[in-house]
Amino acid sequence: MALGIRRYVAIAEIVVYTPTLIASILVTLRHGWRRASGWTYLTILCVLRIAGAVCWMLTYHYTSSGLLTTSLTLESVGISPLLLATLGLLSRL
Repeated sequence: MALGIRRYVAIAEIVVYTPTLIASILVTLRHGWRRASGWTYLTILCVLRIAGAVCWMLTYHYTSSGLLTTSLTLESVGISPLLLATLGLLSRL
């Protein structure tokens, strides 16, 4: 089965956001949940992006409208934590 362009994007999201998730969790644990508000939002962003990419990869094997709705919702929700992470990290400067 040939890989579509969207599947390549999902694989790239998993590859990029997994190390970012690990790094943001380590920084958040080191600085504390209160002081590292930008890193906390970055952790949430990474979790949402990874979950959305995994759900999108699952839609190729299981054709379910609920799974498709979940993957599209998780992919589109990620902009809010991105903006909050940007504001949190800029406030540290």
